[in-house]
Amino acid sequence: MQCKREIIAFLREHIEELVPDVSYESHLPCIDWEITPRDFLDFAESELEGELTDQKLVNATSNLKRAVDCQIDFLLSRFNLDRFYRVKRLGIDKKLGFLSQAGIFRTKSIRNLNIVRNRLEHHYEIPELTDINVYFDLVSAFISIVERVLPLVGPELQFKMRLEDSGGGISIELETEAPSISIELENQSTDYVQRFKCEVFEDSAIGKLEEFSFLFRVLVLLRDFSYGVSGKEHVLKHLDG
Repeated sequence: MQCKREIIAFLREHIEELVPDVSYESHLPCIDWEITPRDFLDFAESELEGELTDQKLVNATSNLKRAVDCQIDFLLSRFNLDRFYRVKRLGIDKKLGFLSQAGIFRTKSIRNLNIVRNRLEHHYEIPELTDINVYFDLVSAFISIVERVLPLVGPELQFKMRLEDSGGGISIELETEAPSISIELENQSTDYVQRFKCEVFEDSAIGKLEEFSFLFRVLVLLRDFSYGVSGKEHVLKHLDG
């Protein structure tokens, strides 16, 4: 992707000059679902209280998987990507792939939860309590991490960092109606300007998600960098995924 090459080159050269600028986030109200990801997490926790039975272990495992599915679908709905996934008939592996490529969550551990669930549903094995306790903590962390990203996914977001010495900087805009994400790179001292925009429609090729998820990864990394959550080395290391 040309945008990937240009953005990585720009940040490698100028990240030490970047300082936070004015940004704007517009927030959506909570999606009005009767059951939320945290409800499923609570259901799983209640199954693990008191005297444990095989039925409780099975129910806890199922509810942990539902919590993950619900949180992923919640995020995709906020992006307005849920219909794209339905039209393309893309399942959980593709959804997890998006989260990983967008820098939201490293999904290898979540995939392992699917293995436990598959052993239950296809081989009829009772889950081990140790596995369930580990995955309960994992799913709880997963839900919290995705919740941290949700404020970025409103109807319209503008994020900017400016070059303190050269003038210009990097500007990112995210709109969920299409959805679309655009990035502008500018160095006023060299008259360098590059603009990239990616829109995802129902009839877009599946590969379009790769570009969209990369641009969102840039947003997540730079937002954390501007807040002092991570350093420049982390940003540059994880830009290439």
